[in-house]
Amino acid sequence: MAEQNEKDSVQTTSGSGEHREKDLSIMDYSKTYGGISKRFSNVANEKMETPKPVAIGRVLIGLMAMLLIWANFQPFVQATVDGTTESVNFLSGDGILVIFFALITSIIMVFKNARKWTLLTAILTLAVIMIDLVNTLVQIKNNANGDIVYSLGYGTVFLLIGAIVMVAGAAMILVTDLKNKKK
Repeated sequence: MAEQNEKDSVQTTSGSGEHREKDLSIMDYSKTYGGISKRFSNVANEKMETPKPVAIGRVLIGLMAMLLIWANFQPFVQATVDGTTESVNFLSGDGILVIFFALITSIIMVFKNARKWTLLTAILTLAVIMIDLVNTLVQIKNNANGDIVYSLGYGTVFLLIGAIVMVAGAAMILVTDLKNKKK
């Protein structure tokens, strides 16, 4: 009886061995002819590590996109007349463009082939803010009246900080990608 159990286990094992040989021949075939298993085995062996400047740049861009969206709703310009203060947020101007460019920048930073566009959209965000700021300052200077006191709101400061840091984060990512491409 013990001999028969050994014989059954050998048969089971030999059946599994034939199946393994068949699987190996399929694996060899796919490796030889550029099959899927060869492509995925290379991916498993590669280091998929994100360089530190790219990771920092991504975090900066993401945080600054949120800051820019928030800053659009904060006071951009304040006017005080006889003790009464009125403020205007950036959405009254080109705030929609800033939100659009901030979202586009934060989305395309993920795609490696589109990272050069990340810097461009970040610069466009800064340009929109700077153009509106300069126009606002010119209007404030031209409309300066003794009764009305104009001042820039804290939203302006956050818009500038957010756009400048976003450009810096995008530049970090692009410079790191260009350095890695040369290697």
